Amino acid sequence: MTYFSVRDYMIAQFDRFGMEYAFDVNDVTDEASFYRWQAKARARLWEITGMNYCLEAPLEPKMLESTEMRGYTREKWLIQTEPSVYMPFYLLRPENPNGKAMLNPHGHGGGKENSVIDFDDPQFAEKTRWGEGYAIKLAREGYFVACPDARGSGERREAGQQGDEPQKAMMNSHREINQMALGFGQCMVAYMVWDLMRLIDFLYTMPEIDKEHIGCFGMSGGGQQTLFLAALDDRVKVAVTSGYFYGYKEALMLQPGNCSCNFVPHIWRTLDHGDLGAMIAPRALLVESGRKDGLNGAPLIDNVLPQVDIARRGFAIFNAQDRLHHSIHDGGHQWVGTDVLPFLEKWL
Repeated sequence: MTYFSVRDYMIAQFDRFGMEYAFDVNDVTDEASFYRWQAKARARLWEITGMNYCLEAPLEPKMLESTEMRGYTREKWLIQTEPSVYMPFYLLRPENPNGKAMLNPHGHGGGKENSVIDFDDPQFAEKTRWGEGYAIKLAREGYFVACPDARGSGERREAGQQGDEPQKAMMNSHREINQMALGFGQCMVAYMVWDLMRLIDFLYTMPEIDKEHIGCFGMSGGGQQTLFLAALDDRVKVAVTSGYFYGYKEALMLQPGNCSCNFVPHIWRTLDHGDLGAMIAPRALLVESGRKDGLNGAPLIDNVLPQVDIARRGFAIFNAQDRLHHSIHDGGHQWVGTDVLPFLEKWL
């Protein structure tokens, strides 16, 4: 049988359109021009993701439970992020707080429950590839850590994925939500980032937390949420993205079977991950990458390095190259986290 694929045509389309809001060193030459570019790129991202259509609602925070743990208290909270849209999350309240807070959006394959697996839990050794348990490490170091369920995950799954069976617990409803959202000109990225912004709104109500010391970290899909959030919200002072920083063409355009939450209308024509990283300057950004991570696309780490270089040029505008750190390990799509705590101690 002969097949007539459109793949080559789509690749040509990607190359033809180009990135209209990419960071360009010929146009961005000083801090003033950087902030003009950043403002334009942010406005475009709000437009193409559909965040412009998200509706603010009273948070109506409610603590549902509180459990004493070793070195911290695990509180379960519920807030309203849009009218009738509710987000449950765990707040890890440290026994010896340092006044700093970190958001920890989770990746694919479960929800917030995976973020709070204890180091002492026998399951932990099998979970380290996703970074589960690091929230607890930070809480024991004195950080407040907020671990939310993203829309479509955990307790926020839609009807087709709901259930307590282990197989269902690992599922998400990103495809279903994204397909509903597209008709409104919105997408999963808009919803996930909006909800994280509302979570920061909640943290701002806590007198125990210094508003100038809030960061975000995540692995895989959690790194995706971290990258977009930090690019769009200056309240995030430090961002750590693991397993999610690469060139769109090789990683997503040529691997279109990845989760639908990765796909944003017009994003191929707008900017790339390096541009999102540059938008974070002069705040702090740590990118963690695995040399053998297949989700980076066929070039593996070689699809990451050029994007880090683009981001670094943004930091160079502020002479802040030391605020961008690229941590490379020899593994695949996994969290290692070796450099994270020292980075937070230095920049948050």
